[in-house]
Amino acid sequence: MIKMTRSWRVVTSVGIAAMLVVMGAGCGGNGTTDPNGDDVDLLFEETFASVPDGSIPVGWTTIDQQAATREGPGDWTVRSGRLRQTSNIQAPITTGLSYAINYEGTMAVIGDTSWTNISYRADITPRDDDGVGLIFRWKPSSVDPDGNFYRLLMVDDSSSGGPKLRLDRRTDGVWAIIDEKTTSYNGYNEDKTYVVEIDMVVDDFTIKINGSIIFEFEDAVADGGLTSGKVGFFCYAEQGADFDNVKVYRRGP
Repeated sequence: MIKMTRSWRVVTSVGIAAMLVVMGAGCGGNGTTDPNGDDVDLLFEETFASVPDGSIPVGWTTIDQQAATREGPGDWTVRSGRLRQTSNIQAPITTGLSYAINYEGTMAVIGDTSWTNISYRADITPRDDDGVGLIFRWKPSSVDPDGNFYRLLMVDDSSSGGPKLRLDRRTDGVWAIIDEKTTSYNGYNEDKTYVVEIDMVVDDFTIKINGSIIFEFEDAVADGGLTSGKVGFFCYAEQGADFDNVKVYRRGP
């Protein structure tokens, strides 16, 4: 199910402040300024501070994945200056596992399908311990209502296959796991804010959590990958997650 709102907001003024101030205990990392140390590359920002509680922000598209038939629909609304998803929406449990193998759930996306060389940064505050993460290079698909996209997934709960960090791609309904970390990932803490940064330059990706590199790829999209697209958020069986301080910067030409 896809819900559309009005056109999204682009930042064009070079004088807008580039400093991203992360509030709350437990936040770390240095991903607080734009890649070049100035403001001219800022393409888009959203803090949700001026959005009325209980509403969906202008320009955001919410998508409940077609396989996520349990405990839906998704519930994306602004609460106290953050975009919050409160539904436990998820795909049915896979035979032999206690979770859905591809972690289908609900997404919220925004931006421009032409975005290619960008840095995408956002705060994630999980309130549950299942699956939460970021969507990037999202584009519509002619055969799949979910669209085509990359996804960074953070899973904590052991009954959902965690702790796990996973980078995967969905193309015309087919999933491909690009990389996955299990033994080297200790999970996340509920109610702690994580600053997540995804730098995309053509086929190369660098992904950080609280300033530490967790994935770094050259030619990550060479094999049938997606070269551009929108950005967004994701939840799987995550009955409570807050997202905030979205910034998108242009990288390179």
